[in-house]
Amino acid sequence: ENLLGYNKEGLKLIFEKHNFTKWIDQQLMRYNHCYYDYIEDFIDKDFKRNFPLVIKSLSNQFQSLYRSYGYDSDFYKGYEITGGYSGSGNNYDLHVLPLESILFRCIEKFYKKPEDWEYLKSFVDSEYDKNNPVFVKRSFIPFLLNQLKEPCEKKLKDNKFYKALEVILKIKEGFPSTEDILAKELGHIHSSIKDNYLKRLVKIILYKYSEEGISYNIFIIQLLFQLIESGRLNFKSYLKTILLNKEFKQHYIYKRTLRVFESKITNQNINIFFNEIKDKLDISKSNDLIYRSLILDLQTSSLEKSKLSKLFKSSSEKDLNCLASIIEKDLWNASGSNLLEKVLEFMKNHLDLEDFYKRAQNSEYLKKVIIQLVEQAINYDIDLSEKIINLCVNDTNLCGESEDLHNEVAKGVEI
Repeated sequence: ENLLGYNKEGLKLIFEKHNFTKWIDQQLMRYNHCYYDYIEDFIDKDFKRNFPLVIKSLSNQFQSLYRSYGYDSDFYKGYEITGGYSGSGNNYDLHVLPLESILFRCIEKFYKKPEDWEYLKSFVDSEYDKNNPVFVKRSFIPFLLNQLKEPCEKKLKDNKFYKALEVILKIKEGFPSTEDILAKELGHIHSSIKDNYLKRLVKIILYKYSEEGISYNIFIIQLLFQLIESGRLNFKSYLKTILLNKEFKQHYIYKRTLRVFESKITNQNINIFFNEIKDKLDISKSNDLIYRSLILDLQTSSLEKSKLSKLFKSSSEKDLNCLASIIEKDLWNASGSNLLEKVLEFMKNHLDLEDFYKRAQNSEYLKKVIIQLVEQAINYDIDLSEKIINLCVNDTNLCGESEDLHNEVAKGVEI
């Protein structure tokens, strides 16, 4: 780095050696840290001179990138056309340009007195273009949120940093979106942001693309769960509006939202929220939430009229697989929910076992779980366990081709 020198020639060489337009993870960024360390030091040497030079260099790289895709030289308008997020379960990560975090750190270090904002706000207030791209404006979001953490004006209209965030949030172009970044950042620092600011920022995101306040953004949905989880219950109405929306329930993001719900259901505030809306949710795609719903239902309903009885009386593979999942979950539930005892009670007193086992042929999963249930049944009622064992032993096609499983059941008769 010292050999390069912190000048235009050194910067040019760095951008020739490394492609800064790639969305890479933090680990890969560490392997290439020398390039990013150079950029950060270069900007820090003279922020007002070098910050615009780095922006221009990255903008030129984007123009070259799109030319390599076959677009003309004027195609790049200051925002990316690819990008997004990745993840599974309830964990999602944004694909963010690593250089944005460098720009943010440099902005933080440069800002020392109120007068410095007069220079910085020009990057926020002006329209985006290839000389002041969207990635620059995104890099300001963490900085602006940090300013809202400080003691500040109570009225939103008086806060220059809040007004700058509003300007950035109106931008609809670029990947990841400005609302993605904002929601993700708020997830880390929401406890330090006053309610009036937080509420307004959340509403801007929710109503950015929808007059009804329906967002399909997994990061804002995660944020709403986090806020409720932490005790900020005044945000329940926003999440409720989203979750109960008919179109939202048909969207692929709904299943991902249920996974977030599942991961937080043990939190008292989330559990209370679930209890408030469970009857209006479509939880058919979430066995964990069905399990939770059944437990709550059994607290207020008789066993014969419970949701559990409906699963036992069903012939559909989907319902029977769901029943199997619920029973298996309680078999391994060390804390004990009392659901397993209700299952055995229903099987003993309210179920035609032969008819049930005939319908269980529609679910290999359920038949395996019934075998796992034998040991618990022996402890609960010996007559019930013998009936279950006899049904299994007489099933020559037990669990498809599994002779081993058949033999295990046969051994159960000797217990």
